[in-house]
Amino acid sequence: MLDAKLHNLYKNARLHHKSNQNLRIRLQTLPLSAELESLITIPILTRDLVDKNPSLKHSYRALIYDLFTRKRNENMRMDQLGQAAVDSIEQLARKCGVSIMDDDALDSTVIAQVSVKCWEVFWVVDAESGEVLQGKVCEEGEIVTHLARFEIVLGRDVKGAVQKHGRWQVSL
Repeated sequence: MLDAKLHNLYKNARLHHKSNQNLRIRLQTLPLSAELESLITIPILTRDLVDKNPSLKHSYRALIYDLFTRKRNENMRMDQLGQAAVDSIEQLARKCGVSIMDDDALDSTVIAQVSVKCWEVFWVVDAESGEVLQGKVCEEGEIVTHLARFEIVLGRDVKGAVQKHGRWQVSL
């Protein structure tokens, strides 16, 4: 499953190719192995929430910047910094319309970044001039590594059981 923005990117590439028949494109790939690079949980925020309320974008970046600025300017102790972090997260939750203190379900986004080692043949050639615009014309292919990013929204119901909302999807 592809994220909507990524789907549109591929769709536009296909439309561009159809409108410009002077390109020859070849892509052949075979995944060989994969390795988990990072796994990140983002409490409270989901893409749906951010799409509905764009002011939430970069909320955690702003929260962390604010905390470190306050620590430096106010010479906060670690216990004070911890309480300030909890207060900031509660404020973010209220902005999202979520109460983290109640027994309500709480959604989080989990992002996994995976290195995928592949055998690949890829090129884009101008059909008229023969100029290679991208990639390398080589039938034997080459070993390349791609970084893929996957997301899923998980939640906890009122009993604390993990609930999966949807499936893993490839994202930007």
